[in-house]
Amino acid sequence: MADVGTVQPSLKRQFFLRQTSRFAGLPHGLRHDADDACLIFHADERAAMMTFGLRTLSLIYDLLCRHFQQVREQSMPKLILDCRAISLSHDQMVNLRKSGHLNLGIDNSLAAQISAERLGSKTTTASEAHKFWRLAALGVAAYGIYLSFTSHWWWFIVGIIGALIISKANQKGNAGNVLDAAMIDPDFYERVRKINGWQYQIDEANAAQYRLSTGQNAKSQPAQEARIIPQSEVDRLRENIPQILDTYTNLIIKHSGEIIDSSWLPVSKEQMIEIFKSMWVNAETEDHRDAVESLWSSLSFFQEGVGSTPITPPIENVKDMPIEKMSEALGKYLPWSDRVSSDMLAIRREREAFKKENAPRH
Repeated sequence: MADVGTVQPSLKRQFFLRQTSRFAGLPHGLRHDADDACLIFHADERAAMMTFGLRTLSLIYDLLCRHFQQVREQSMPKLILDCRAISLSHDQMVNLRKSGHLNLGIDNSLAAQISAERLGSKTTTASEAHKFWRLAALGVAAYGIYLSFTSHWWWFIVGIIGALIISKANQKGNAGNVLDAAMIDPDFYERVRKINGWQYQIDEANAAQYRLSTGQNAKSQPAQEARIIPQSEVDRLRENIPQILDTYTNLIIKHSGEIIDSSWLPVSKEQMIEIFKSMWVNAETEDHRDAVESLWSSLSFFQEGVGSTPITPPIENVKDMPIEKMSEALGKYLPWSDRVSSDMLAIRREREAFKKENAPRH
């Protein structure tokens, strides 16, 4: 029989045992007693190798699970929905976007309108930045035209190209600024949501949790539901269109720039919109359609809750006003002005959708 007392593990096995014993929690020292050295070494080695193997398999399993989870999420079909199809509060939108389940979007032209009309977030400088770069683009174009007269004729081409590049970059950057503002300003996010301004790219599983049913959508869009007017009532309105338009245009001329209570309208806002739709479709020339669109936009100056006295912009008498009264007048006018601007954007979006569906065919 071999003398087991002289058996010693190789240096390579000693190194392996010291490394793997860290995972197994085993002592790395080896006993050198003559009778037990070989048995103790083999027992420690098997335990260490088993523990090391189990931990390695567990790590590989976790990595595979994460990988397949990411693949499954990426393979899910993405839907692009607007505010009429899905209802997301600011907190829900932020959480979904941070977790990577949602991408928030907005049309570049709408973002530009929001910034140009100063409807953007009050907590960011996106509107000011958009205005600055828009003026910069105009300045480049104007300078190119100036050089075309004072130097070489082709400078105006350089100026126009430069202005287009700045304008495109400004439009894209402004949309990004608007999206960033939506993340930190709940009030701004809700204002744009009310005019159906946001676009959501979201997978089907999450969309199902927040999708609006037909009944909920009707409740969330009372204005659109109210605009579905019976045909018999539309026909009756058409008979009185001359009188209605006469009253309406007189109100606009007499109270130009003022915000008026919607009860002053000869018929409801919804009925006025139906009249303008009918007039636009039946207009014979582009000039007539432009006039109808102008009257249509003026509806935004008629707001509920104004009362019997129209709200006048305090700009005309600002020179003669003390600072305290000027501040009070602005404080009263600006909230109503924001409502007018928001309503004007909503009317414009609805009108553009209507024009696409009813564009005259040549």
